[in-house]
Amino acid sequence: MRNRVAVLLSLSLAACATGEAPRELGRLDLREDTPGADVRRSPSGTIKVWLDVGRDRVRIDLHAQAALGAGRSALTGAESSEETCAICVQLETGRHEDATRSYVLVEDYLFARRGELVVAEVGEHLVARLADVDFASNDGARGAHLESLVIDREL
Repeated sequence: MRNRVAVLLSLSLAACATGEAPRELGRLDLREDTPGADVRRSPSGTIKVWLDVGRDRVRIDLHAQAALGAGRSALTGAESSEETCAICVQLETGRHEDATRSYVLVEDYLFARRGELVVAEVGEHLVARLADVDFASNDGARGAHLESLVIDREL
């Protein structure tokens, strides 16, 4: 039996770079008919979520070792590091196709340094919400803020 993922995401994302005013990307829901979005379970059990917002992409990897259950998980400590996270939340900025090659280039990768994942139900459905996520580049010079992200999509 196929698992379903229902994660409701309302996205209000403000990406900013040094010297620039934050960009407001609005409020979005990731549903079955949302273009530029997908939710999948990999053979390893990782749930992969991505949502394209203009030239940016919000990526979420929920690794099997996260042992998700109903409750709250802080995106701090081990969860705020690319090397140790089980709940990995990333923002790829400035995505564009390379004219001479057949792949997408990314101008910058920002990683969640603070925030919260709230899971209401895990089973045939995953009902969860990302809230108040602060992203930062590795050097700390660029950042973004995700107010909330709610997903409702079959896996």
